[in-house]
Order: sequence, then C-alpha cells, then structure tokens
Amino acid sequence: MNFSLRTRGFGQSNPFLFTSKLTSKNARIYIMNDFDKTFEKNYKMLNSEQRSAVDAIDGPVLVIAGPGTGKTQLLSTRIANILRQTDTSAENILAMTFTDAGAQNMRERLSTLIGAESYKVGIFTYHGFANEIIQNYREFFLDKNLENQVDDLKKIEILEAIRENLPANSGLKYVELKNFAKVISEMKRALITPAELKHIAQANIAEQNSFHEKIKGLRVSGSSFAKVEPFYRAVREALKSSISNQLDGAKFKSNLYFYLEKLNEAFLDSEETGKSNSLTSWRNKFLKEKDGDDNFQVTDVYKNKKLLEFADFYENFNTEMKAQGLYDFDDMILEVIDTVEKNDDLRFTLQEKYQYILLDEYQDTNDAQAKMIELLTDNPVFEGKPNVLAVGDDDQAIMAFQGASKSNMIDFYNRFGENTKVINLTKNYRSHGDILSSSKKVADTISGRLTKNLPIAIEKDISAEKDFSGEEIKIERINFASQIAEFSWAAEEISELIKNGIPANEIAVIAPKHKILQALSPYLKNRNVPIKYDKRENILEDKIISQLIKISKLVLAIRDKDETQMAELFPEVLSFDFWKIPTVEAWKMSWLAKDKREFWIEAILESDCLAIQRLGEILVALAELSYNNSFEEMFDYILGSRAIFDSKDNDDQEILKSPIRDYLSDKSDEEFFDIISNLTVLRDHLREFSKEQNNDLSVLIKFADAYNKADLKIVNTNPHSSSENAVQLMTPFVAKGLEFDHVFLLSLNQEVWNRSSGGSKTISMPINLKFTNIQDEGEDTRKRLLFVAMTRAKTHLYLTNYTSDFSGKNTKSLAFLDEREEDKILKSKILPERWQNISHDKKDALEISDLELDWHEFYAAKNESMRNLLRPRIQNFKMSPTNLNSFIDIEYGGPQAFYENNILCFPEAYGASATLGTLVHDGFNYIQDKINANEIPSFDILRNRFIERISKYPISEKDRTDITERFDRIFSDFFDNRLNKFKAGNIAEKNFSNSGVVIGDALLTGKIDLIRIDREDKKIVVVDYKTGSIPLKNGKIDKSNSKIHKYEQQLYFYKILIENTPEFAGYQIEKGIIEFIEPSNKTGETYNYEVCFDPEKENDLKLLIQAVWSRIKNFNFEFETDKYPKNLKGIKRFEADLIEEFENR
Repeated sequence: MNFSLRTRGFGQSNPFLFTSKLTSKNARIYIMNDFDKTFEKNYKMLNSEQRSAVDAIDGPVLVIAGPGTGKTQLLSTRIANILRQTDTSAENILAMTFTDAGAQNMRERLSTLIGAESYKVGIFTYHGFANEIIQNYREFFLDKNLENQVDDLKKIEILEAIRENLPANSGLKYVELKNFAKVISEMKRALITPAELKHIAQANIAEQNSFHEKIKGLRVSGSSFAKVEPFYRAVREALKSSISNQLDGAKFKSNLYFYLEKLNEAFLDSEETGKSNSLTSWRNKFLKEKDGDDNFQVTDVYKNKKLLEFADFYENFNTEMKAQGLYDFDDMILEVIDTVEKNDDLRFTLQEKYQYILLDEYQDTNDAQAKMIELLTDNPVFEGKPNVLAVGDDDQAIMAFQGASKSNMIDFYNRFGENTKVINLTKNYRSHGDILSSSKKVADTISGRLTKNLPIAIEKDISAEKDFSGEEIKIERINFASQIAEFSWAAEEISELIKNGIPANEIAVIAPKHKILQALSPYLKNRNVPIKYDKRENILEDKIISQLIKISKLVLAIRDKDETQMAELFPEVLSFDFWKIPTVEAWKMSWLAKDKREFWIEAILESDCLAIQRLGEILVALAELSYNNSFEEMFDYILGSRAIFDSKDNDDQEILKSPIRDYLSDKSDEEFFDIISNLTVLRDHLREFSKEQNNDLSVLIKFADAYNKADLKIVNTNPHSSSENAVQLMTPFVAKGLEFDHVFLLSLNQEVWNRSSGGSKTISMPINLKFTNIQDEGEDTRKRLLFVAMTRAKTHLYLTNYTSDFSGKNTKSLAFLDEREEDKILKSKILPERWQNISHDKKDALEISDLELDWHEFYAAKNESMRNLLRPRIQNFKMSPTNLNSFIDIEYGGPQAFYENNILCFPEAYGASATLGTLVHDGFNYIQDKINANEIPSFDILRNRFIERISKYPISEKDRTDITERFDRIFSDFFDNRLNKFKAGNIAEKNFSNSGVVIGDALLTGKIDLIRIDREDKKIVVVDYKTGSIPLKNGKIDKSNSKIHKYEQQLYFYKILIENTPEFAGYQIEKGIIEFIEPSNKTGETYNYEVCFDPEKENDLKLLIQAVWSRIKNFNFEFETDKYPKNLKGIKRFEADLIEEFENR
C-alpha cells in the first residue's frame, strides 16, 4: 500500500492562522485576529511549566500534573496552539478523557478559545471513540458481533449456568456471580485472554511446587535477627532457584520474583537495624500458609489453584457469549483493537486522520485503552516520535476498580524513551499551603509512586502559588461519639456557613461511599440546605415503581381468577394514594370481603363507595386488555397515558382512564422529575429483558423477580439538584478535577474506606497479577482517595470520624492519619502543627427528628423550579431536524409537546410506525454496507435479520403481523425495482452527532438515511426514506400539507450538516429527495419528492434554528400557540414570529 503520513495535517486551510503580510526576506508583520488576542491573553496567564507543555506540540510529551496545577487550562490552550502554529485542521486533533462530563468540560473551555471550531475537535471517552470508529468504518466490522449488547441480568444468567455445571468440589462453587463478572471484565481490560491466564496460573503453580519442595522441613526458631537469619537466607536461595523462564517477563513476571524482591528489601532493613521485624512481617505476609506436615507454603498457593480453574470458566463464558451472539461493554474496545491491529488500511487511515493526540487523566487508563492509543501512534513514519501528549498524576490514580493501571504512565515514558519530553507541573493555584503539606504527607507514604519508578529523577513538591493574604484558613479534625452526631454537626455547620454568606456551591461533602452521602442528605434537607447529588437508588425499591408492579400483579390475578393473589394484593392496592379512596372505606372493603367471604372483585364492583367501584372497573378493564396488548401498551393504560375507553372511538361509552399520570403530574418538581426518570430507566431495561420473553404484562413481574433473585440493582444515576447554588455531595471519584472553598471529609473510618476481601466468595489475584488492579491495592488505594479528596479544598478542610456507627459498633479512624498522643493530647501528625489537635465531640445527638430522617422525604418538598433539574439535559442538548420540527409543529402541541417529549421524556410505548421505520432503516443500512463491501445483498438474509429484530420489540402480535406485511411489501418492491440506486461508496445512516456542526450558538446533530456520492464530479444527493401515509392531492404530492413543509426543512437541515462537516469539503449538494417507500393506499404507487435548494429558504432555516435554540437554552417553552391556525399557514406564521423575536433580541 502506498502510504504517506503528513505531519502537518491534510493541507486544508486553517481559519485560525495569523493573517500576515511579508515585509522583508526574514521578517513578518502579524495582524492579530480575535483568536490570536484570546490565545495571547490565555497564554500569558500560564506559568513557565505550563507554557513548556503548550509549546511542545511535536513529539511525545508526558506531563505530570498534580492537583490544582492547571492541566485543564493547559490542554485547551495546547489545542489552540496546535491550530495556531500548524495548518492542522480541528478534526485532525484527538483528545481523550474518561467521562462525558469531562469531555463536555474540555469542549466548553476550548470553545472560549477557538469558538465553534471546538465542536470539530475529536473529544471522546475511550468507549465513545471506539463507537465512533465502528460507526464511521462499518465495512471493517461487518463480521463482528456488535449488535446485541448483553445486559447485567443476562450476563448473570450465563455465569450462573456455568457455575451450576462446576463439580461439587470446585473452588469456584461459592464465588459470587457478580465477582465472576467483575474479574472477567478486569481481565479483558488488562488484555489477558483465557489462554494467557491459564499459562500464568500453570507457571505459578509449577514454580511454587518447586519452591515448596526446596523449603520442606525448614523451621524458624528464635526471634533475634542472628537466630532467624539462616532460615531466611535458605528461603531466599530457594526462591532464586525456583524462578523459571516460563513467563517472558515483559508483561507477566514470575510470581516468586515479587516474593524475592520483597524479601531482599526486608533483609536490607533488618541488616541496617539489626532487628528481625521486617523479616517477620515478610513471612506473615508471603509465607503464612502451612501444609498438613507443618511445612511453609506461599500465601498465593490457593489463589493460583483457583485461578487455574477460573481460566476455564472465563473461556466457557466467552464461548457462551459468542454462541448467543452477545457482546459486553469491554468487548467493544477489544473488537476495535483487534480490527485496527489486523487491518492496515483502517490503522493507516486513523493514523493519518489524528495528527495530534492529547490524553487526559492518563493515570486512569487501563491496558486496553492504552493499546488503542499505541495503535494510533506506532507507525514507522513517526520514527518513535508521534505527536502525543499524556497528562496525569499517579497520586490521583483512583480508578483501579475500572481496571486502571497506574503503570501506564511509566509505560508511556518507556515506549518512547529519551524522545519523551517530561514536564512536571509543581505550582498549585488552588489550595493553601497548609492543605497541600497535609496532603503531601499522605502521598509520600504511597509505595508505588511515579517518583520512585520513573527512569528519570523528578520531585513532586507542589508549592502553593495563590496569595491567601487576608483570607481565613482552617483545618479542623474532629472525632465524634456517633455517626448520627457527626452528620448532625456537619449539617449544622454547613447551614451556619451559608447563613454567614458562604455560597452553597463553594461547599462540598466528600465520602468514599454513596451510602454515607445518602444517610447525610436528610440532615441537610431538615435544615433547608440545598444539595446537588448524583443519587444512586435502586428503582425497584422506588415507591411508585413498586406500586406499579403490585398493580400489574393484581391485574393478572384478576385475569387469571387467582383469588389467593387477589386477597393478598387488594388490601394494599386499595391504599395507594392515587385512587383517592378514604382510609375508612378501604378498611370497610377489606372487612366486607373477609367477613362475607365474597370474591374480592365482586365485592369491589358492588361497593357503595364510588372511588372503590371506579377502581374495580379500571382493574377489570385492564385485565381484559392484558389478553391482547403488549406490556408496553399495558404500561400506558396502567399509568393513564392512554384512555381505556375513549368516547372518540365509541360514543356510547364513558371515558375510563387510570388517574396515576395526573396524580404524578401534581407532585413537586423534584418528585415528578424523579418518577419520570425512574419510569424511563425501568422501561428501557424492560425492553431489553422482553426481547427473550413473551411481551404481555407478565414480563414486568418476571423482570422484577429475576433482578431480585440475581441480587442486581437497577440504578438510576440521574443527577439531582435542588438549586443551582447547592452544596455538592460526592465521592472522590466524582470530585476529581473540582475545587471548593470548604470541603468536609466525613467518616474517616477504617471500616468505611476499607474494602472487604470476600474470602471464598471472590477470586483474588496472585501477586504477579495485582498489576491488573483486579484486587484492591489496600492502603495505597485508600491513600490516593484521601489525597484526591483533601486537595479539593482551597481554604477550609474539615476531617471527621465517629467512634460508633448507627448499630452501636465501635470503629477506628484511618490508620494513615498518623494519630498519636502527645502530652495527653491526641494529634494527627499529617497536619501542620497548629491544626494537629483532635477535638472530641461526645454529644450523641440522638434526637427523634434526626433518627426519623429519611432520604426519600427529600423529594417530597417543593424547592426551586424544574430548571435546576433539567439543566444537565439542556446543557448537553444537540438539535436534530426532528427536534426542530417537533418544536414548531403547533398542530401537535408545539413547544409544550416538545418539552414533554424531548426534555422531560415521559416514557411511552413503542408505536407501530416508529418500529417499522427503525427496522426499514436498518434494512437499507444492511444493503448499503453489503454493496460497499463488494457483496450482493440478499432479500432472504435481510428478511431473516428483520424477523430476528422484530421478535425483540415489545409490541402486540397484531402490530407485529402488520409491520411484517408492510416490511415485505417495501423490500419486495425495492429488490425488484430500485436496488440499482444503491452504489458502492454511498453512505447509509450517517450520524453527525460528533461532527461539531454549529449554526450561531446552536449545536446540530442528525442521522441521514442515505448520502449518494458522485466522487468524480464531487456532487451529493441527500435521500430520506418515509414510511406511512403519503400526503397526496389529485394524485400528486400535496405541497400545502404541513408534512411536506417539515420534510423540506429536514432536507435543508441535512444540507447544512453536510456542508459544515470537513469530511465533505469541496462537495456540492445537488438536491434532496424524500422517497415514500410504501405504496399509497389511494393509488398503489410509490412517490418521490425532490427539493432543489433555495439559498433564501436555507438562510431562513438557519435563523429558525437559532431562534428555537435560544428558546430551548432559556427554558422558554411557553407560547400562545392557540392564536395560530392548526395548519401549514399557522406553522409558517409561528416560525416567522420566532425568527422576528430572535432578530429583535
């Protein structure tokens, strides 16, 4: 292959280069544009270390960035400098981070420097980047199994089936299923295959057997160094001679190598001190097992046996996943790695595209993520000097539970060797020196620090650069008698701070576990303290969800005439608030049914209480509907999103409708938002679960029972904020990168910050696999967590613990707080001398008001407007043509309907039309992919794909039959008459989500059904497929129909997307076509509607986009739409008013 890689991009013009005029042979006079002025302003704010990293744009760079040293500002300024100094285009820059929030934050900072071009820079999470590669280069992934992602429940079912087949004496028989899932995930992230794992276990066992044989009969006697020294020297010689070469040492070292390394360290210490303490500690840690003859054995002896058996378990899991056509989250990256590694064309294309790479939080990368980057930077053309920068801090490597490997920073340096420029950021602009010195004492005790392992000498002495003159500084260490007292004090202290003028959003509470934050929340709420918290509740335990499940069980009991179930469920269901049944009447009903031994449903239908009678009618009607309706449709009926009987359908019948949705709408903003969010999460999970179940209402019951049996939670991580200015409750994982004036670190107790080992219920790693971080690193991990938490504070740091928990159990404070008594005063020696004294609060604070506090009560209170709840959704919103048309469509609710459906997102069932549309688009996508791969698409294969997919949709059999018939008609006609319209090189289902298209302030997205490309003449035709009814008048397309107006706007929107995406630079959009692919019911024919684009109409649409964007971003969904006629004329008037309003701002 003829491959050449340009080091300065694709030669496309860069709008951010200096405007210049050559005045002499060796000099230029630069005229600074706005970009240059903004850049220069930001550049001057950087210190010399930061500037060095910004200026070093070529070759590999490793930046060691401690807390508060300005790495985020550095990254955005460096990207701007690349654009400024080179002719590289924004889309040729790749920036990787770990969270969507981190990516969003980076893009926002970058936009202040380079404006709309920031949306063209590739800023991704690692999984987001993997998905981007799969979507944009689908032809390389056609043979990959990346369509059916396994959910947690299905994964647990597969693991359980494998565990059930293990022999009774298996060491894995009692390992928890969730631990199997965790360890398999970590193995994948560490790029360890089942075969490699088996080889490691076998090598470890062979070495340990050899070692055991050599130390057989050895005994240790005495305690002095002189007496024990012969024993340890014999052990050391046995270790040396037992280390084999079965493991190559590059990635997997001998297990005994680490035993020997630690023993040598212990020997040195004992020889220096003349005491045997270090050697005894080594024996207690590494040689603590004994066999039946009282011979010493290595600590890992049972771990290795278990690991060998697990290797087969791991292989069986992969085999079963493949057999069922499933993949998991980790497989996505693994498949991308495999595909890029094996396909030179794809690898060279990606290397050509991404000329500059920036890696944020590199200490948190796992081996699989690091491998992706290696594949982008390993081309010989780079000569070992690719343009890649990694920023990280090993002291903040706290993501071990996600497979992160802190050694990746060392590996980065070693990969590029002396070509690597290492820059150490040592100036902190966040925290007072007392806080920095305290956190440094914690970090200095971390055993595996970068400073001790990097081949070059660096010191991580971070200095406080900010001037705190005149500001109050405070570090307080308090020991409370109880956890209740601790929480009560914290809430009171925070309340007082806010009363004294401290902004609530400058206060953070940090704890290592969500249960601590959840327990604290009611204390804050009780004192009217506004909070912001990413809550993590199990939605199956949510009150409304639990009630809906019980109602569903009752409906099925009525349908199946199960009197036992009815007798069990009716009394509780009667008590649910939304029926508005007086308590007395509910009790009377229960007594009546019991005393007269009547059937429940008959007693309810004959009740004198109209509310009870009405409930009976609703339940009976629901039971009847459950025979022929899917669970999705039944969910709508139960919620009241659909009327059970509608007078529009039957004039003789009264409207019968469940009151639940109306009841929920009257709740407080917070509670209503939470309920909608929980219902959406539940519905999404149900849709996945129902793919392999019958689609009637019973699927909900099976679903809840299955999750409870598997001990799985369905966690809704939707953020909750009671005010924009709120106290932040967070774990250290979320807090990383943030800063606050006041930071409260609660529950600094061993039990809270420790992780239990799990014993026989878990799979622990031998020492030569601990680099995978599958096993918690013990104190080092906890020290890093505390270091991250402490360094969030700017001026005030509160460190608290308790001596007894809610159950009264005594607890200890964290050992590495270095607390000891001096002059009868307990002191924390990690703190500066003036803050070392630990105060003791012995008050129990066991007040009834505190003990009765409940986290769930928080959501019942009316706080601030819905804006605070929905702000995250609005901030991350991208406008599609569907969004735009929904907003302006006053025939169907206009802005208010858009708000409910697109912002609030009240969940509703799949519609038959939407399901058909999705499956038809998938079909055309398949056809284009086959043609692009030089294969002939097959109708039979296409139909089999359709049958497989439609079987997984939760729709009624009637809808399924109807959709199947329509699908067959569409594609039979297509294969007979229109297959020749698909040409190789066209692009189907092109997604513009990450293309960074911006009009004004509006960030746009969209997915185009088909882009027909004439690469020779550089022309494009945009095609959009439509199913359903065709707006006809006198046998022709009716241009006065509002549908056609919206379809036209959709094509113009697509034109804007294409023309503003660099991938299509130089192409002319020739026209747009709407293809109605279903024959008309009136004429039996199919129709096309072509649009030749009008510049004036396009300009109007751009103004409309900005007008609607402005309203969405300002939460303005109120408009007097009643004054507009509900037709095309009314829609156009509404659009004109929106544009006029926008232009007159």
